[in-house]
Amino acid sequence: MKERFIKVDLHVHSPASPCYTGKKADDQEYIRILRKAAEEGIEVIAITDHNSIEGYKKILSILSDLQRERKYLLPIVDSKQAQERLKEIDEDLDVFKSLLILPGVEFQTSNSVHLLVIFNPKYDVSEIEKFLCDAGFDLDSTELHESISQWCVLDLLTNTAQLDCFCIDAHTDSDKGMYKSLQGKTRGKAFCNNQLKAVSFKSQDTVSKIEALLSNKEFSRSIPISYVKFSDAHSLDSIGKHYTWMRLDAKDYESLVNALGNPIECISIEKPEIASIIQNLIKEPQSIFVDSLDDYESIAKSIIALANSGGGYCLIGVNQEGKCKGVDYHPQDGNYDDLYKNIRHLWVTSGEFRMFINDYELQGKKYLISIHVKPLSGVSYFKDDELVYRQHRRTFTKASPEYIETIVETGLLKIIEGMIQPKIEDNKTI
Repeated sequence: MKERFIKVDLHVHSPASPCYTGKKADDQEYIRILRKAAEEGIEVIAITDHNSIEGYKKILSILSDLQRERKYLLPIVDSKQAQERLKEIDEDLDVFKSLLILPGVEFQTSNSVHLLVIFNPKYDVSEIEKFLCDAGFDLDSTELHESISQWCVLDLLTNTAQLDCFCIDAHTDSDKGMYKSLQGKTRGKAFCNNQLKAVSFKSQDTVSKIEALLSNKEFSRSIPISYVKFSDAHSLDSIGKHYTWMRLDAKDYESLVNALGNPIECISIEKPEIASIIQNLIKEPQSIFVDSLDDYESIAKSIIALANSGGGYCLIGVNQEGKCKGVDYHPQDGNYDDLYKNIRHLWVTSGEFRMFINDYELQGKKYLISIHVKPLSGVSYFKDDELVYRQHRRTFTKASPEYIETIVETGLLKIIEGMIQPKIEDNKTI
């Protein structure tokens, strides 16, 4: 496979997890899970049931049964029913072929932290079952999903280092996550352990806190850690809601591990092309951040400020710290009439007002809205308070009389220049 970014989801539950909300007594549900992942464009998936490898084990069994049935039916060429069934089998097998399916476990430690343990698929299921038994789980227990291992987080990281597998903090900023559950040196030692390859997060604030922790010399890592988002899907509808883009030189386990060890070049929460655009927009000095799409006043004042300040970008879905969180709005067929209708009456302008709206899809079906505002040839002000605003430090601020005077003078000079320039050009041709 040529090196490229692909969608990866390493946290997916199956009917083998009691908390799975889809169909449970139906082997086809396992194939539906895989098909839904493929339809969402995901190419690498890990089945991670609670303290159990049964879901992955069932998928292997289904694959084996399909291959065996296909081998049996293939010679039967004179039966329409057999040929129709062969077609169904091939369609199911194509789903298996489109995905790298990895064995995993959502492991609950003795301190009630959930970590994903992702194994090399070369392992036989019996070896993974032995690992779970060694950790203190009773695989025959009806309450296995709620069981707690005899190993703490640090024990788990130590014991998995002896195997061909790696660990991911399943949901760091939840009650079952490493950052929220662990304290002091235990937290620091866990996060600096190189067996922990990635941290799955919701809040960018938590990422900043982990980075601050790892900047401490006592807890520094010899290899970088990756920050990822996965679906934690417990139903078909959840698959594809969250995933991580990873740059792999082959669709295999080894390439995945290598990518997690090189997050700067190989890991991206958003689609890499979009991530690059968003990063540039946020870094742009002439950008103003508006957190909420419902804050029409701030949106209008931002547009006014940019128009009065030489143009720039109003970014809706970015907080004042420059963290892109997105909003739940997406236009139909690129139509922003509803948004424009709610803001266009909020300003008064003496010049031509031009702006262009784009949207960028983010994780969780959210969007960043970018309004590119062109500079005005005159002055614009907010209708309700009759104040002129300008752009300053990623937000809008009241313009001083001197600033307004400069805008007016600049506008007049441009008008005069526009009137005189043609005459100068005419004189040159004489």
